[in-house]
Amino acid sequence: MLYAGDSALAQPLQALLPDLSAVDIASPRFARLNFDAIGLLVVDLPRAFLEDSGGRRLIDALARLAEEGMALVFVGENASLAGGALLDGIHAGLSLVPRTAVIPDLRGVGDLRALLAALSGRGLRLLALDAPVGVRYDAARDSVRVQGAGSVLLAAFRPGANDEPPAARLHVLTDQNEAGWPD
Repeated sequence: MLYAGDSALAQPLQALLPDLSAVDIASPRFARLNFDAIGLLVVDLPRAFLEDSGGRRLIDALARLAEEGMALVFVGENASLAGGALLDGIHAGLSLVPRTAVIPDLRGVGDLRALLAALSGRGLRLLALDAPVGVRYDAARDSVRVQGAGSVLLAAFRPGANDEPPAARLHVLTDQNEAGWPD
């Protein structure tokens, strides 16, 4: 697990996973990490750091390792950074899930219809989590696998042809389901 400064997540995770190593990125231990030997990496870094150039470079390097089999885990609000675009419409995400906006809590969206219209207009897809649920993105197959009590909404958009209006195609996944975005 990587964290910066104080981490509210480190102690609870270490209690559940005794073999978990938690490393502060400002510590000398960070420079000695052998990332090739890590199979799963929980990223608990401040949003401001991840949005800054240093954080983006770190995630780019970790994403290359993820292509070789290391799993990157984002928890809570930082999961929204994994997408290719942030919901503010201004900032780019970390592009771990390309051309996709990620919403870590679907219930927190005030106007889903307006959000879908905005994403459609920008040519983006949507991955929205509802309740406690884990999602694993497979870049090679451009699909997600869901685990947990909640659900995941995948949305893709089809532009209008002729006199047809644009359409949203929605797919809901629950525990142990795997699929790509609907065509």
